Amino acid sequence: MTELITTALDADVPRRPRTPFGLSNFADEFVAWLVPVFIVTLWQAACSLDLLSYAVLPSPAAVLAAGWHLTLSGDLPRNVEISFLRAISGLAVGGGIVLCLASPMACRRLAIASPTRLCR
Repeated sequence: MTELITTALDADVPRRPRTPFGLSNFADEFVAWLVPVFIVTLWQAACSLDLLSYAVLPSPAAVLAAGWHLTLSGDLPRNVEISFLRAISGLAVGGGIVLCLASPMACRRLAIASPTRLCR
């Protein structure tokens, strides 16, 4: 009985044909890329027409030029490495603190829930 109801409900829902390897339709992919490209193009046009101040929001071309210059000078890779090491060390310190605080609480909860079981 439930199979009939499920089949009847599924028949009402229009389904798009699946493409190989789980890829979606080309039009969906195109629209997904079109919106960000349109926003960046609009941003560049607004900066080129002096509608946006360079001090407030530099143009995408200026951002790419500065990024390229920093990459060639070696500042960007060095700063990315430093930021990565800070993030990893923060994760390690935070994880260590949580582990130190949570372990006694877990052992206490096990001892309360089952007095015969001891935390080792």
